Amino acid sequence: MVDGFEKNLNLGNVNFLVIDDSSFMRKVIKNILHNFVCGDVLEAPDGAEALLSSLSLTAQT
Repeated sequence: MVDGFEKNLNLGNVNFLVIDDSSFMRKVIKNILHNFVCGDVLEAPDGAEALLSSLSLTAQT
């Protein structure tokens, strides 16, 4: 159990893009997602970089 919740959520095939201008909050959110054993967790400090990241990921698949 993690803080009262069962840890049975399988996010192994789910990738995340964390977008926040605060590097501290990006780190906090990334740590939370890693606790759920998810796929890749990318980060961007603003919408423009997030769009570029998402476009480059889309081009790779």
